[in-house]
Amino acid sequence: MAGKQKPGKLRPMEITFLRHGRSEANEAGIWQGSRQGGRLTERGERQAAAAATRLLKNPPNLVVTSGLHRTNQTAAPLGLTVDTDPAWAEMDLGEWDGLTSSEIAEQHGDELKAVFAGQDIPMGRTGESVFVVRDRLAAALNALESRLDEGERALVITHGGIIETLARMHWKIEAPRPAFADPVNTSMTTFRHVFDKLRLATYNDTGHLGTINEWASQRMAEGDPLITFVRHGETDANLQRLVQGQTDWGLNAQGRAQAAKLAKWYGTQETVYASPLGRAAQTAAEIAMDGVTEMDEFAELSFGSWEGKTFDDLLTDGGNSVLADRIFRQGEDLPRGGDGETWGGLTERMNRGVDMAMAANGSGRITVVSHGGAIRAYVLGIMGVGWPEVLDTIVPANTAVTHVVMTTDGPILADYAVAAHLE
Repeated sequence: MAGKQKPGKLRPMEITFLRHGRSEANEAGIWQGSRQGGRLTERGERQAAAAATRLLKNPPNLVVTSGLHRTNQTAAPLGLTVDTDPAWAEMDLGEWDGLTSSEIAEQHGDELKAVFAGQDIPMGRTGESVFVVRDRLAAALNALESRLDEGERALVITHGGIIETLARMHWKIEAPRPAFADPVNTSMTTFRHVFDKLRLATYNDTGHLGTINEWASQRMAEGDPLITFVRHGETDANLQRLVQGQTDWGLNAQGRAQAAKLAKWYGTQETVYASPLGRAAQTAAEIAMDGVTEMDEFAELSFGSWEGKTFDDLLTDGGNSVLADRIFRQGEDLPRGGDGETWGGLTERMNRGVDMAMAANGSGRITVVSHGGAIRAYVLGIMGVGWPEVLDTIVPANTAVTHVVMTTDGPILADYAVAAHLE
């Protein structure tokens, strides 16, 4: 999903993809593709109003809809000028449009299985294939990027299948059933253009509707455990852009304020685990109902001798630059600083920690307060995204919340890097 970086760009531009509010077809369990019919339900209108209130705190420079009724209705509460681009319309489902899942399975079972198996065939015989949609979206994304300048932000009001396809393209996931949840109504997924390409910053964020999105809430109601991952609050090392690793920095005043805002928004939690490093333990104490269990497995990646340096130092400082170049530019997963950890080692450690915490709590809900790299290693690892592809996903903001549902089919990412309490 690379794009062109404009000369002299000082601040990253952003593109947020907003799924439309709940529609009549969503309510009826009907597959609705690119046809024009259908409107939002009363619930969908409330969702759209809540999304608008949040977005208008920092209005986008450009708003684009697919032109279908349900996206135009979702845009209406913004009260902003809206462009229409049919390139962002939902995929053409052909003969499946207007049918329920059970009807499609009964009438077109073999074709449906072929689509889910990743075969390049049109939806509903006469519709688009996933590969055609990917080409359409790649072209639309490049065209949209070319319209944005330094620091500008675009909002694209589109559809669940479109956002899911963008996420698959971004994470390079070819498996028919990826380990992330489908975008829910009025969820926001944001990409930020940094270091010459679009990188994912948030996924499936419905912070304007509550702390846990609808899909995760439904799975919890059905008995699936939920893990809440929280990144620690800000430290002075974050401000100075230093490599912290396992060096024990505490929260600064801003970090303590962030942790307090998190507790007010998210509420205190009964079972809280944390990295033993001060910045995580301090953040955990703000949201823990009855104490914190510290576990070494949830500590940040060890950068060894690189800790305390900036990444600019690593890329320009004598012998460090050779190793840093091999790791960050050539993509080799080598021990950081020569004596630290590899990304693969961090991922294995985080997996071990999650397994231990879940075993201690059975089917209960737990919260893990950890670090940007460690959280990213776990949640991307469950989707098969490793080094160096993880760099295409931005580290969660300080005190951002990420949810993973532990299903019988394995862990599934419900959302990523939600920080509505800081807006």
